[in-house]
Amino acid sequence: MSDRLRIWQVDCGLMDPILSLSFERRELENLFTSAGQPLPRCACAPLAQSMVLATHAACHERHGLLANLVESQLDVIHSAAIDQLDEEGPGPLLHPLWEGRGVVGDLAGRLWALATWGDPLAKELVPQVRATISLAAWCELGARISRERTQLFDR
Repeated sequence: MSDRLRIWQVDCGLMDPILSLSFERRELENLFTSAGQPLPRCACAPLAQSMVLATHAACHERHGLLANLVESQLDVIHSAAIDQLDEEGPGPLLHPLWEGRGVVGDLAGRLWALATWGDPLAKELVPQVRATISLAAWCELGARISRERTQLFDR
């Protein structure tokens, strides 16, 4: 197992998709409350987007409680992807991204595992992944919204 990077060392181009796909708004609210931080309010963006942006900004604080809480949660949520990367290397984890199939199972987990992977190879792979994830992230978010709407209307 290679040493893992800390959250404040993660490539910024990966953080927003990781946060957006890993947490629902109420989960981010709970993290803010647990860290004793006020909920972000921004007239320029919806609350969920403001929370992702504020969480991303807080993750740059090396010793910030919110950064540590978010990192711990991401490690727990995406432990299977982290273990897969440690056991099998990046190929099986990243291959679905490069196939261009649209929705990729556990995209956030794949991104978090790679983003925190301490192997020198990660520095070469992250820019390639960042360039590839846009379509996959939009497809994944679209699928999530569709599932949430279905659940809402099926009640």
